[in-house]
Amino acid sequence: MGGFTRPSATPQAMRYTERVLSNLKGTGLDPHDMIYTHLTLFAYVQGLVVAVESEDRALQDTGMSGDEWMARNEPQFEAITAAGTYPLLNSMLEQGEFELDIDTLFEFGLRRTLNGVGAMIGNTRQMPPKRPVNERDHSGNGRFLANLLMRS
Repeated sequence: MGGFTRPSATPQAMRYTERVLSNLKGTGLDPHDMIYTHLTLFAYVQGLVVAVESEDRALQDTGMSGDEWMARNEPQFEAITAAGTYPLLNSMLEQGEFELDIDTLFEFGLRRTLNGVGAMIGNTRQMPPKRPVNERDHSGNGRFLANLLMRS
């Protein structure tokens, strides 16, 4: 898995990026906003994948399910919350059991992210055009992505 400041130059990564950028073409976003939109969505998905992988490793390493781990650590959570230092969190916890569902979390976050992208696209259609990408300052490793966009 490549990093964001050191992207992997592989045909698969380039093909995927090209596909996303093709979907964003014609939306009114400039190339700079298109690549940042792509990277934001990619980072969101990658972040949840890493979290799921961490959970899988924790299950493998401890042999405890998430529920078993929570039950084992409940006394520590109760000791921390009993001090009353976290009133908002305490009031939420008092309202009942919270069951984290990774699919619900993914859909929740993706929906909000895409709503934000949709709002940004709607705003670009109402705003004057931005400066071309080659007139912006792209210091550091971001220059690689800017040059990549300029070649396409």
